[in-house]
Amino acid sequence: GDKFTSDFIAKGSVGVLEDMLTNSGSPAAELRALTGLTSLYTLKTGRANILGKQLICRKISILLSGNQAPLKAQALLCTANMMEDTAVQAVLASQGVISSLITLLNSPQTATKRAALRCLLLLAKNPDHIAELKRMHTKDVLLPLLQDSEEAEVSSQANILYSMVL
Repeated sequence: GDKFTSDFIAKGSVGVLEDMLTNSGSPAAELRALTGLTSLYTLKTGRANILGKQLICRKISILLSGNQAPLKAQALLCTANMMEDTAVQAVLASQGVISSLITLLNSPQTATKRAALRCLLLLAKNPDHIAELKRMHTKDVLLPLLQDSEEAEVSSQANILYSMVL
């Protein structure tokens, strides 16, 4: 519960997880740390301690563009949770997350495309990020998704985002 989370955070757990994520060099340890941070982030008491931590955001950006599928999936889940906060959006954007998300639109996995689109749509609602989304030629990457006959939700979200970045 929340009491456990408060105690856990008070004992410096965020720093330990951050260190494990950024310095372990072990994909298994990174996955455990990122899973822990994602779980903590969904709780109000955890969010304030993780918000805007550049090291965490930088590592998430690296993992999003990496080739470790479980880490990439967890990084995407964490990004989706964090995108709801505009202050964190700015930190994530400064660490290169936008280009990683755009690259994920080419994923063969529908769930990955959907999650990346959801994150990019949240970014596109913030005028600060529209220029960057346009500069990165997001619309060109979206073109094949507009006609995705197998996945209506992807096609629908791609169309909305396309109209925002034209």
